[in-house]
Amino acid sequence: MKVLHVLDWYRPFGGAERLLFSQLELLEKAGHENIIVANDVPGQNQTNQRPEYFLKYLEVGFARVHPISLLGGSRWIRQLRAELSDIIARHKPDVAHVHNMQNPFAIQAVTRGLPTVRSVHDPRLYCFTDWKLLPDQSICSHPLGRPCLTQGCIPWSPLALSTVVRQVPFRLLHLKAHRAVDVMIAESHAVFDSLLQNGFPREQLALLPNMTPGYGDWEEVSRFNVQHHEPGNRTVVFVGRASYEKGIDYLVEAMALVPSPWKLVLVTGGPHFANVRERVRALGIEDSVEFPGILSYEETRTHYARADVVAFPSVWLESFGLVGLEAMAHGKPVVGFRAGGVPDWLEDGHTGFLAPLKDAKQLAAKIQQLLDDPELARRLGRNGFERVAQKFNGEIYLRRLLGIYERAIGKRRASAPA
Repeated sequence: MKVLHVLDWYRPFGGAERLLFSQLELLEKAGHENIIVANDVPGQNQTNQRPEYFLKYLEVGFARVHPISLLGGSRWIRQLRAELSDIIARHKPDVAHVHNMQNPFAIQAVTRGLPTVRSVHDPRLYCFTDWKLLPDQSICSHPLGRPCLTQGCIPWSPLALSTVVRQVPFRLLHLKAHRAVDVMIAESHAVFDSLLQNGFPREQLALLPNMTPGYGDWEEVSRFNVQHHEPGNRTVVFVGRASYEKGIDYLVEAMALVPSPWKLVLVTGGPHFANVRERVRALGIEDSVEFPGILSYEETRTHYARADVVAFPSVWLESFGLVGLEAMAHGKPVVGFRAGGVPDWLEDGHTGFLAPLKDAKQLAAKIQQLLDDPELARRLGRNGFERVAQKFNGEIYLRRLLGIYERAIGKRRASAPA
């Protein structure tokens, strides 16, 4: 099978992007062919391991697009359509797989030419402000539509020139373009329910939980952990973007409530980083906190191995949470908030603990319970390892993914003119 992958970022720096590279490896090991079409921006990871194309207008900032583009006749749109059509004609893929990519005109061009599936990695498809968070930072429970006005996410004034207002017509067109996608892939029940809420029929949807590569059997993983673990340090590790929605502020607040000694390792960087460092200083815990920065995945593995507990304190409608699987694949218990898709993989009391959303005291209590009871932490970590090996492995994922591709191809054939 030939698969055309259409995406924004082509480098493994976030959960969605790491999942993409795992998909590519699984498909190619099984004898399938991948063709990449990615956004033409600095920092892309051209590998030359497969056909790779980088198109200038593939990803667009909705707020910067002139309203005349709504008519679809702008020069850049015609150029993009022509380039996509040429790639499709050259390689003749069987199916297109759209990943994180925000451009209704690209979606239209792909769905017209190929059976198409789309992985939904975040709420940008159905949220004007990206993260499904209301102005008071609570999780939004509404579909895209009038509540976006009544809840204050979009200003009422027609004269408002905010970034959100300028994006509205293009985001609506983007959402509409997805009605023609053959199969929409939800990573979790939370995403599945959000798609239903926003008008996608159940028969258009597929539930496909994420996966993570294995690192050998339990003995191999244990040996790797022993090489890097520091007994007695009571180490808590966070891996993720430094931003409000990832809950790093709540984790810092929680750790200040945990009796010392302990070590908090924040493998992070991003727009909120300076605020996090300032809060650490204000709480007087800077001597117990490490900031190793943004690391490669191999370097990050050593910090998973160091951990007694891995924290996953997301406070948004988390689509899945690949870091949680990675931690469990290293035999580590996870403590997180009950948010979005997290309960799909974090089994409370069996592979870690779930705390009520934004409850720093309960988060601290769950972390402290594992730090104070190393045997419990080891047992839950082993349970997590087994759960990943049995339910979130590459073999199961590939079989389900190929089934979704076949479903999209069959759906398109059934609707074709006789």
